[in-house]
Amino acid sequence: MRTVIFIILMTCCSMSIAQTCEGGWSVSSSSNHSIRHSKDYSAWLLLSVNLDKELRSCIESVFIAPSSGSRIQFRSGSVMLLAEVIDSQYKRARAKTTLGYQFSYSAMPKMQFWVKVPNADYADPGSYNSNVEITLQGKSYQVTKTVPINFKVDSKVSLDILTAGYANISGSGTNFTVDFGELKKGVSRTIMVSLLSNAQVTMDLKMEHGHFQSTTSTQDIVPYSLTVNGRAVSGKKVNNLMVKQSMGKARVNVPVRVEVLDTDHAYAGKYQERLTIQVNAR
Repeated sequence: MRTVIFIILMTCCSMSIAQTCEGGWSVSSSSNHSIRHSKDYSAWLLLSVNLDKELRSCIESVFIAPSSGSRIQFRSGSVMLLAEVIDSQYKRARAKTTLGYQFSYSAMPKMQFWVKVPNADYADPGSYNSNVEITLQGKSYQVTKTVPINFKVDSKVSLDILTAGYANISGSGTNFTVDFGELKKGVSRTIMVSLLSNAQVTMDLKMEHGHFQSTTSTQDIVPYSLTVNGRAVSGKKVNNLMVKQSMGKARVNVPVRVEVLDTDHAYAGKYQERLTIQVNAR
């Protein structure tokens, strides 16, 4: 009997297969109507990075950076506004690298963050534009896109009636009462109209009667004079009084003064007038 012994030699080779990163991705930014405004007059522009399913397993980090310079800048003509990057928790991004602000990625179909533009709401009117670079990075993968983002600032004005320090004026919102006490010749009240605007502002005034009217008789009246910013106006309707002549964010206080004229022939009783003030930015 013969015995044959076979020695079988096997070589085991470890093969490394490089991961193939396939699939597309896109970046969308909020349009003008979906900009989120905060109480400090900032504009918040939402950026969404959308990744195809095939690409998600490749990505470890997402970066955002200005296309030029060290900070994101929005420009409209000669006006420049600086912006900052805010994460999905509404906190300012801190982790900055040579590729920009870094966000960890965890295979989500969508990743979102904000570009905040402080004090944008009352910047000079116009269309503001910028470019940012969004970079996706994995172990053996890196790709960058330049993304345009923009927002529009309209001409705007807000109106308040100052009551602090004006004991004869009360009210809130859009309705106020001015108490003249006993109507006597020479008695006056000043309504301080406080405007906040980023543009030129005109004022329209409409008087219900053009005089103080008795609440019991249409025949009984008391005349008054009206001045706006020291300028005398007359009639039951006054349009397009220029009260702010320049662009740029500014608060302007406009005094509207009403003074009682002749009361010698007025009958006793209660008198009133209704004054409507409207302001327009342009």
